Amino acid sequence: DFSKPLNIKKSNQFLFLGRITKIKKIENIILACSYSKYFLSKNYKLLIVGPTDKESMLYKTKLNNLIISSKLESNIKFIEEVISPQKEKLLSQSKSLFVVSDSENFSNVVVESLAQGTPVVASKGTPWDKLINFNAGFWIDNSPEVIADKMDELISMSNEKYDEISNNSLILSQEFSKKKIFPIWLNLL
Repeated sequence: DFSKPLNIKKSNQFLFLGRITKIKKIENIILACSYSKYFLSKNYKLLIVGPTDKESMLYKTKLNNLIISSKLESNIKFIEEVISPQKEKLLSQSKSLFVVSDSENFSNVVVESLAQGTPVVASKGTPWDKLINFNAGFWIDNSPEVIADKMDELISMSNEKYDEISNNSLILSQEFSKKKIFPIWLNLL
């Protein structure tokens, strides 16, 4: 069961939501913000939300240093782990969720984002080619340049086009609803 879409007005905000750890390639999102044509000029923000375990504290320090050296301190913020209902609020008000890991399994946060009508930009290291099939986001190489291109595309997208991919996100999320998945599991058993 998903939380009902909150339908909060979208902010000029992108979101990373997950563990702060090296495999997530968060540095590529930060670099993409600095490469983007529109991220700064349109006053966009990137929220990096999630817990950092002891083994990843050095990685988080490197990310902070990258933010400072890229002069993005006013536009990129870290937020500690959030739980419902704050998580759904962040997903609903964000223009897009970014999941750009080198490799990732299912990634529940993708479905949670889609269920809030928030399109996802996912790397080809994730199993989310359905984003393309449903026109509910982007399935891309995880280089900073390609991520920046998708940021710019989202920022400059018409309201009509954005509403279309947002609605498609909701439709795709239903592919993973209990009503749709439970019979498949019963068949397997």
